[in-house]
Order: sequence, then C-alpha cells, then structure tokens
Amino acid sequence: MTTQQAYRLLGLKENASNIEIKKAYFKKAKQYHPDVSSNRNAQELFIQVVEAYEILTISGRKQKRFHPKSETSNAKSNFHFRNTTHQHKNYRDFTKEEFDEYYQSAKRRYEKNFERQSQKIYHDNFEEYKSGYKRKIAMAMAILGILLSIIFSFDHYQKPIDEPIDMHGIKYTFIFSKNNINYYTFTYHNQQLLIDNISLHTIAQSQTPNKLKITPIFHDIKGLYNGNSNKILAEQRISIHKLFFVFIALFLLPSFILFFEKPSFNFVFFGIYYSIFAFPILVIYLMFNDLRLIRFIETLFN
Repeated sequence: MTTQQAYRLLGLKENASNIEIKKAYFKKAKQYHPDVSSNRNAQELFIQVVEAYEILTISGRKQKRFHPKSETSNAKSNFHFRNTTHQHKNYRDFTKEEFDEYYQSAKRRYEKNFERQSQKIYHDNFEEYKSGYKRKIAMAMAILGILLSIIFSFDHYQKPIDEPIDMHGIKYTFIFSKNNINYYTFTYHNQQLLIDNISLHTIAQSQTPNKLKITPIFHDIKGLYNGNSNKILAEQRISIHKLFFVFIALFLLPSFILFFEKPSFNFVFFGIYYSIFAFPILVIYLMFNDLRLIRFIETLFN
C-alpha cells in the first residue's frame, strides 16, 4: 500500500496532520471492526485501515527526522537511512506464503492494538458511569421497573371488571380484508378495538346486552363479549396483555443489568443506554398510550 493509497483509504488529504490522521484512523477502525460492522468485508477493511495508519505514522516520522532542511540530512552528512544492499519488496514481490504470513502477523498486531484501545474506551465510559449521574438514573429505573412489573402483574391476573356497553351509535372504520372477512376498528375509553363483520352481525342479531372485560387498575379492555357467553367478539388491536411476559422482562431488565456492571462492550453500549434512555422511553410510551396514566389516576381517586 502506497502513502497516497493510505491517505485515500482514511479519507484524508496528503498534507493532513498527525492529529487528523489519528482521528480518521479511530473513526475508520471503529466503523470496520468485525465485532461492530455488518459489512462482509469488515475484517479485510479493518486490517487495511490499521495498515494505512501505520504507513502514515511511519512516513510522518521519516519526514520529520530526515527532512531535507534538517541538519542530519544535509549534503555533508554521511548518514544513509536505507541500506543499499537491502532488497525492499512491495506486494507484487511477495510469494503467496510470504504474503499470508505477513497478513496474519499484521492482523494480530492490529487486533491487539484495537482491543487495547477498545478496553480503554470501555474503562473510561464505565468510570464516568460509576462516578456520575448515570448510575443514579440506572438505579432509579431499576426500582421503577420492579414497581411496574408488580403493578402490571396484579392488573393482569386480577379478575376483570364487567362493564355493559351499548354498541349502537359506535362508528367503525374499515382496516383490511382477509379470507373474505372484513375487519374494522372502533374506539372506546380511548382504546382501539378490532372487530370483524361476523362479530358485528352476531351483535346485531343478539338479544342479550354486550359487555367489556376491563382490568381493575389501568382499565385496559381485555375483550368484548356477547351477553353471558365466553365468546370474544372484539379485542384490543395492540395490547400489553397479549405480550405480557415480554413487557415484564423489559421492566425487570434494568435491575438485571445492575448485576453485570463491568467495563465491557455489552454493558457500556447496551446496558447503560438501555437503563437511562431506552427504558424511560418505553415507560413513557406505555403510560401515555391510550391515556393509560389518566385511567390509572382515575382509579386511584375513585
């Protein structure tokens, strides 16, 4: 690889400074590291990036030490940088065995260097997490997750409340058709329910009143039933109770993460950011979706 090719690979101009070379190297190395990149050629690109960095840094040191204007490289000096008897090879002069050996040696050096830099990044982020506000937020989210898992579990397993409903005057919106069955949605208590045309016909022909089964705490609608039968006619299109165990696992994950605090890739780039960013977004969505928080407050004051 020539110096010009190394500059192009790192996306630099030929007059780039050592600081710019180092920044470009870390950016490209992080982009093409096999543990991070999904590119099929990530390993090859990663090795080329590190090789380009070595070429440019060595070239920079040579230019600094043997600049034509320097005292050590003037016309009167008898010092020669290169041994005139040494056979300098480029890639085209390598045999396949020599190139494979050079490739594997370079690969080991590059991976060792990147692992060292990665561990430093993980350690710095971990120390910042432990000594700053992030760990306090993570602990608060862990406590909140445990409380939510208890409340939602109680709400899910308690006997639902039966609430009569008059289906006359409710507006339906057509959503899609499947197997010659049309599906519609209607809104009740700020919750969207899905119903098909067969169930609508059953409701129209029924002489008994319809009823909703509602959870006691959040007043989530579990389903619409006809009279005293256990036949469900409509249910929420998107409901936390359909994926109950998934949401419980997500609630308990922040407290689970606290048991694996260490300067590693998974904890720094997954654990910390889930606890302080992703989990609060999940809680906000669940509590404001279908005005669930307002229904919960109404339950507390009634």
